[in-house]
Amino acid sequence: MNELEILLSQAIDAQKKNQTQVAIEKYNFILAENQDHLFANYNLGLLLIELGKLKSGMLHIDRISAQILNQAEHTNAYAIIGARLFEYNHWEHAKFWLAQALNFRPMDERLKWMFKRAENRDYLKPEVFDPLANKTLLRYSPREADTYIYTIDIAGTCNLRCPSCPVGNTALGERGIGMMALNLFSKIMLKIAEESPSAQPQIWLFNWGEPLLHPKLADFIREIKTFGFSSHLSTNLNVTTGIAEMVKAEPSEIKISLSGFTEETYSKTHTRGSIHLLKANMYLLKHEIIKQRKTIRVWVGQHVYKHNQADIEKVKNICAELGFEHHPIQAFFQPVEKLVRLAQGQRDIKDEAVLNNLIRDPVDYINNKKAHRDDRYDCELRFNQTVINYDGEVALCCSTYEKSNTLGVAFLDHSHEDIESLKYKHEFCKTCRKHACDYSSLKPMDKT
Repeated sequence: MNELEILLSQAIDAQKKNQTQVAIEKYNFILAENQDHLFANYNLGLLLIELGKLKSGMLHIDRISAQILNQAEHTNAYAIIGARLFEYNHWEHAKFWLAQALNFRPMDERLKWMFKRAENRDYLKPEVFDPLANKTLLRYSPREADTYIYTIDIAGTCNLRCPSCPVGNTALGERGIGMMALNLFSKIMLKIAEESPSAQPQIWLFNWGEPLLHPKLADFIREIKTFGFSSHLSTNLNVTTGIAEMVKAEPSEIKISLSGFTEETYSKTHTRGSIHLLKANMYLLKHEIIKQRKTIRVWVGQHVYKHNQADIEKVKNICAELGFEHHPIQAFFQPVEKLVRLAQGQRDIKDEAVLNNLIRDPVDYINNKKAHRDDRYDCELRFNQTVINYDGEVALCCSTYEKSNTLGVAFLDHSHEDIESLKYKHEFCKTCRKHACDYSSLKPMDKT
């Protein structure tokens, strides 16, 4: 082996051992000698993309593209590059490489699915004029869902007080508390069926509230099914009734929200909750799905903080036992109004404990995004979602919480076009985007 081959072997070995910086240094040594080295550019490019450094990673991928394009023997490389870009949410870049792979693997179902998912939705206009920014913004394939979303907070309250959620970190007087009436929901569903931008929208029966607190939850699910739409729930599962009835109604999807998996770690970030009740209800939920022979996608969204990282494996194991999907995600601080104030240098002493427990400080994260984002893109929380509170009023988006950030109009009284127009004229959207707190900025819609 020559010197470059030895360095390449060492770099690959370091990468396998998660010695990231060592691997990067060795790849760079190789490229200092031969900037067109195929494997060093390929491996380093993918590694940098994984680290969130899209611009740097793509420089290396682009450097070798002339060497590998339109060659059947490199099809696997096209597929890996496309899949890696897709996995890390760089869909706009992924499409090119997925298309290259599909030229040689036209029947590959996984590649076809990723390419189709990354393509812009035909029900969305490709661009929109933002009157407050006085410029035209690009739209993209929404990350949250492959169709339009109606988020309907049927329960305007929650039984827990999680410190990273506005229900737990905002004064109770900030929002009204109540339950949506079923007849109001029926009218809302009729209007959705008439004017939804997409033919098959998703109906989310939650935002800041706990849907299982609503005594008629099963009726809401059944109402959605009469329209042929999918129904989606997110629950803390800290309830003593309603699970069997919910399963009988058969929602399309249930997300279970949890953090730690011991009483100590769970109660710190799911305040007022009981891990014992949650665990019992996870087994009860599985039991009812089997007993009633229902088909429901169940996944666990585990909010990961500094204090509960050791619990990830425990949650993974119970999910494997029950056949639930497990998706650990870094806990994030909400609502967006508080994120904006943090970006403005305003820090509430009451939030210090939870902010210090986050794996990444929100200010550091926001500042990084602000420095590197691609601000040509619109925010999908306004172009692909309508949020309706329990009283039928329309919220600005699913991340806002304060009363000033409702649109001040009832969903039933205004057309979809009118509601969208009101969103684009709302001053808080301008403020949010200015501080890079909008969804497109917080996702990898950037140039780094």
